[in-house]
Amino acid sequence: MEGLISHTSAPTPDGWLVVDVWESEEAFREFGETILPILRELGVPDARPRIHPVFSMVTR
Repeated sequence: MEGLISHTSAPTPDGWLVVDVWESEEAFREFGETILPILRELGVPDARPRIHPVFSMVTR
């Protein structure tokens, strides 16, 4: 996926937590145009991403 830096997901009692880091909000929004219709088709109820600027990121 163009612009994706990292992707992490984990099950929660309410469903799933997914945390992605993108090169830009624009890259994420372009991906959203593809993934949101797929999620709706799969029956994922009302997927609403929250966008936050990255303050710090540590990698190995």
